Amino acid sequence: MTKKIVVTDPRQKELISQLRERAPGVTFVPVEEESLPEEIVDAEVLLGRISGETLARADNLRWVHVNSAGVDYLPLDQLREKGVMLTNGRGIHADTIGDHVMAFALAHSREILVFHDRKIRGVWDRECSVRELRGLTMGIVGTGGIGAGVAKRARSFGMKILGVNRSGQPVEGFDRVTSFEHLDRVIEAADYLVLACPLTGETRGLIGPERLRLLGPGGFLINIARGEVVDEAALADALTRGDIAGAGLDVFEEEPLPEDSTLWKIDSVMITPHVAGRQSGAAQIGADRFLRNLESYLEGRGMDWLVDYDKGY
Repeated sequence: MTKKIVVTDPRQKELISQLRERAPGVTFVPVEEESLPEEIVDAEVLLGRISGETLARADNLRWVHVNSAGVDYLPLDQLREKGVMLTNGRGIHADTIGDHVMAFALAHSREILVFHDRKIRGVWDRECSVRELRGLTMGIVGTGGIGAGVAKRARSFGMKILGVNRSGQPVEGFDRVTSFEHLDRVIEAADYLVLACPLTGETRGLIGPERLRLLGPGGFLINIARGEVVDEAALADALTRGDIAGAGLDVFEEEPLPEDSTLWKIDSVMITPHVAGRQSGAAQIGADRFLRNLESYLEGRGMDWLVDYDKGY
C-alpha cells in the first residue's frame, strides 16, 4: 500500500511537485487546515503542525516533521502516547538567527536607534555613548545549533562567550559552559544576555524580576527563544525603571504583540515580529532535510533530528 504523507506546511506545499518527483514511491497530499481532520485519518506521515484534537483521529500516524526548531506548540504528550516519532528543524536557522542577534547587539552598542531618531528630526548631533563589542561578555542560554551560531558570530567581534545548558558540558566555541544551576552567575557577568533555549517546563518564566536585577543597568537582553521564557510584565517594569539598559525582542508571550503592550512605548526596546529565523531558500532547505529523513524512514534506518519527548526538544 502506498504511504500517504499529508503536507500542511505552507512553504512545503509550494514545493509539492518537487517532493513528488524526488520521492515517487509515496503519495503527497497538500491539505488546508480545515481539511486536515478528514485527511489525517489514513495518513502515515505529516509534514506540518497538528492539534491535539486532530491527532486523536490519526490512528495510522507514525511520524510528524516540523521545520521549526521549537516544538512547544505541538501536543507532545499525545504524540508520545501514540508512539509517533517527531523530527524538527533545529539548526536550520542557526546562521540567520545568529545574524539577527548580532544586529540587535550592534544596534545597541553603536546607538543606532538614537541616531535614527536624530535623522528623523533632521538633527546633526555627534554626542553619543557608543562602545565596541570587543572585550564585552555575551551570555547565551542554550548552546544548541542556534546558540552555537550566535557564539560563532560574537567571537568574531572579540567577545567573551559564556554558555548555559542542562548538562554544563563544554561546547565548542564557548569560553565556558555551565549548567542552569549556575545561571545567575552568567547573568551577573553578561553585558548581553541571549536567550536561545527551547521552551520547556524548566525554562518557562526563566527570566523574572530577580534575574533582571542581576543583569543590571548595563545589561542588554536579547530574546530569540520563546516569549514565555521571560516574565514580560517584569521585563517592561525593569526597562521602564532603567534596571537594565535595553532589550532586543523577536518573540513574545502573545503574538502578534498587542497594540496596547507597554513594550511598544519603551525607547530602549527593539522589536521585530518573530522574523529572526527568516532566510532566503528556507523552503528548499526544509524540503531537503525532510526528504533525507524520509529516505531513512522508508528504509527503516535511524532518523536524524529526532525530538526527545522527555526533554521537550
